[in-house]
Amino acid sequence: MKEFIDTKSLPRLYIDQDAGKPPVMVHVDCGHGGSLQGLYQTKGKQWDFEDFQIFEGVENRKTGKRLAEQFYNNHISYCFTTISNADESLTTRMEYMDHVVKQYPKYKHVLLSIHHDATESESDANGVSFYTSPNITDSDFAANLYFPYLFDMGLRVRVNRAKPQEYDKESNFFVLRKAEAMGAMAMLFEFGFFTNREEALKIMTDEFHQTCANALYKGTRDLITKLQKDGSPR
Repeated sequence: MKEFIDTKSLPRLYIDQDAGKPPVMVHVDCGHGGSLQGLYQTKGKQWDFEDFQIFEGVENRKTGKRLAEQFYNNHISYCFTTISNADESLTTRMEYMDHVVKQYPKYKHVLLSIHHDATESESDANGVSFYTSPNITDSDFAANLYFPYLFDMGLRVRVNRAKPQEYDKESNFFVLRKAEAMGAMAMLFEFGFFTNREEALKIMTDEFHQTCANALYKGTRDLITKLQKDGSPR
């Protein structure tokens, strides 16, 4: 399949007509590419164990789809930055997001970028990492609402090495930078290491996809409540 969702049952863009004020739209970004005709689309974003392979972009899409299903079923406006199994460029994804942001200027926009981590040097590296852009922005305050649900996942939540008292890591990732330039709050999640055999086996399960989606849904639900009560995540 060229697309990883069936748009007849789960639209790429969903608008809740009865959204509160301010209305909020979540942009779901499933990192890297998926599989087309049995061929994985993103070289380097996979890991080969002796008895199985794991493809990061495929797993990202499964979690993103489950998250969007929760948004759809609970009347939360959302949009996928891509629904293709091809490895669409970061520029293409962000251009589409920018198009939607401009189409809905009265909305508060939130980017959730879904990934899994990797390292060649530490086979036992493990845990969840969570990124916002450098400096203090609304994204940092929004991030605080997601932390309790990351801890509930039962995985180690990795700290910011530069600031060990903080779990929110800072990085100038392209998608974070571009989304914030649009006025959106932006967060990037790495749910476990696909280069760690134990975590890779977990990442590939339906249960884990649902656990990740649940954490993101609950954090988003709390963020929307905060924004509609106070007008800001601060």
